[in-house]
Amino acid sequence: MFFKSRKEKIVNAEKRRGPRTGLYQASYFLPADSPEDSTMCECWFSNIGEGGIAIETKDNLLKEGDEIKILYRIGAKLRNDIIKVMTSRKRFNQYIYGCAFIEPDTERNAMINEYFKSEKVVAD
Repeated sequence: MFFKSRKEKIVNAEKRRGPRTGLYQASYFLPADSPEDSTMCECWFSNIGEGGIAIETKDNLLKEGDEIKILYRIGAKLRNDIIKVMTSRKRFNQYIYGCAFIEPDTERNAMINEYFKSEKVVAD
């Protein structure tokens, strides 16, 4: 089947800790336990919420349970977080990974909530 049913989308959205909004930017990630001189992998962020972030890559580099370091910007602030891959799927020629923030961070949540005020909430 090429497209997910409405029921499948609802079930996946219910796994999230909260709503997400679009955050489209190019960035990089690397395994959380890698040495500092590791090669970084390109990715795109597609959405963000207090619970996590979705990333897209052209290569199948990750599996569920992997922890990765990411670098991203919300507004004028640069963030560096460790996330855990919770889900993965392929859409056309991209691999999409739904990831959860590992450590709670009230400053990050405040920044995301501020960003929410200026963006539209997304379902995917």
